[in-house]
Amino acid sequence: MGCEVKVFDGVVPSVMEQIREKVSSLGLDLIGDKGKVEGPMGIELEFEYNQENSTLQVQVTKKNMMIPCSMIYDQLQGALDEIKG
Repeated sequence: MGCEVKVFDGVVPSVMEQIREKVSSLGLDLIGDKGKVEGPMGIELEFEYNQENSTLQVQVTKKNMMIPCSMIYDQLQGALDEIKG
């Protein structure tokens, strides 16, 4: 079961690089500007980074039914907020 698309704004290249490092420690490797990622606990997501618009679009396409979409997106938003300060 998938989740709605979530768009994160204000993701300039330096922020995107830090996001890649941070989510890598969670088992999600965002390689390139667009792709599919398989992570821990059955999570699969698709992402697209648009450098021109400074946006990162993420959609969880598969997950464990015990994990709410909001929890996954909140983790990503928390990482982004921490990076941006």
